[in-house]
Amino acid sequence: MNIHITKRLALGVGLGAVLVAGIPHLVSAISMDGTSTLREEAKELREEKKQQAQEALKAKKVAACEEHAKNINQVMSRVNDRSQRIYDRLTKVSELVQKYYASKNLNIDNYSSLVTDINVKRSIANTKLNMMITYGSFSCTETSPRQIIMDYRDSRKAKVTAMKAYRQSIRTLLTEVKSAAAAKKSTSSQTDGGNV
Repeated sequence: MNIHITKRLALGVGLGAVLVAGIPHLVSAISMDGTSTLREEAKELREEKKQQAQEALKAKKVAACEEHAKNINQVMSRVNDRSQRIYDRLTKVSELVQKYYASKNLNIDNYSSLVTDINVKRSIANTKLNMMITYGSFSCTETSPRQIIMDYRDSRKAKVTAMKAYRQSIRTLLTEVKSAAAAKKSTSSQTDGGNV
């Protein structure tokens, strides 16, 4: 038994020596042909997996965006409607104050400049309101939906600033009209009070 093992071992060692001696030639032949193709295939496989991962991520982002799109559009619509109502109410107050001034024959030295200021600020507020309303619809299919929201926020901030200025100019006119009405009432009561 020992002889058979020894013969096999000797045969195996001999073949091993032949293979080891031929390995550098074999390795250089593989590296010239097979390694470069294996590397290219591995690179292509990595690129495919990377692209698939990017597409899966993009699909997840679109799905998340579509979940929120309805709520975002509802919020934008409510803000637009509320802003339009506020603008209309301010315009009505301005018109009523001017009608009151005319009906009571009040006298304010800078009345025309106050009305001009109101008209200028109303025009600016109307422009900012219309600009905000144009950004008032959101879609996930746009090239950059996040930018739409940022633009809407910026236009909303500009509209708020313009509406505050418009409101303040109306308050200034209202204060002047109130003081003119109070002054006229006090002078009329003094003249009426002296004749009684």
